[in-house]
Amino acid sequence: MLNKQHRLRKEKDIQAVFSKGRGVRRGAVLIKFLQKGKGELRTGIVVSKKVFKSAVSRNRIRRVISEFLRVNLPSISKSGDALIIVLPGREARLYESVWLRESVQSALREFLIVITQ
Repeated sequence: MLNKQHRLRKEKDIQAVFSKGRGVRRGAVLIKFLQKGKGELRTGIVVSKKVFKSAVSRNRIRRVISEFLRVNLPSISKSGDALIIVLPGREARLYESVWLRESVQSALREFLIVITQ
């Protein structure tokens, strides 16, 4: 799990990323990013019921993405807010954590967030 300082928690912050942030889609993953002046990267992860009806499945996807971000925090240099949205479709592939991590990493590289792995 990510520390509190690395999580988007307030509704107004999440709405700001939705309305003002730039988006990149890689497979079934959409990342909206809003650049901030200083501070650390804060992220939110959204997996709706349209992706999986089972809460267990949705939470597993959240945990895989959260762990990927936690491990890669030392290599992240940009500050800002990012929302990682898992889109409906390709449900079977979402269980492949390697594919899910590669999709997130590819989208983050578009914003030059993850420098090395």
